[in-house]
Amino acid sequence: MDRHQLPPGRGHGLPNVAALATGSSHTCAVLRDGTVACWGLNGYGQLGDGSSVNTSRPVAVTGLSGVAVVAAGYGHTCALLHDDIGAHWGANGFGQLGDGTTTDRSTLLTVLLP
Repeated sequence: MDRHQLPPGRGHGLPNVAALATGSSHTCAVLRDGTVACWGLNGYGQLGDGSSVNTSRPVAVTGLSGVAVVAAGYGHTCALLHDDIGAHWGANGFGQLGDGTTTDRSTLLTVLLP
């Protein structure tokens, strides 16, 4: 094994992962049941669990289901739901959540996509 390769490790109870998205300091997984779990830094609420507590273990994004795709930015996260609705949470200092404000959100905000 190359010295830069690490052997696969065990996850923290994330069965049936369909996709992963990594931000600057957090990671989110879309599970096959359409829910999302995130872990890492959470100073802007980018984990979507309603808190600002950092965690190394996955936490469920509160009230989110039916996710097709998730993307993670510097301090925010966005999900595309199957019915063309976007769900966004985390840092919003530049209006990146799409709600017309610059208020950070630790719980999801849904926006109808054009």
